[in-house]
Amino acid sequence: MFAPLKSDVFKLKWSSDGRSVALLINGIPFSFIPPGVPRGYSKHLIKTGPWGHKWDDQLYRIIMNVSA
Repeated sequence: MFAPLKSDVFKLKWSSDGRSVALLINGIPFSFIPPGVPRGYSKHLIKTGPWGHKWDDQLYRIIMNVSA
């Protein structure tokens, strides 16, 4: 079970080209939506399905221009 979160711990981070967005909670990325993909990626999914795609750290780093 997750503890309730305060609204001030959520942040949206946009990619440099403005076509993708990520949700960060306490500075940690939890989900993102790349361009041209109907459903985003989330750390809360254990497999890809109708709700979206399971997390892809490599794609996140490429899309959001984050170094390892």
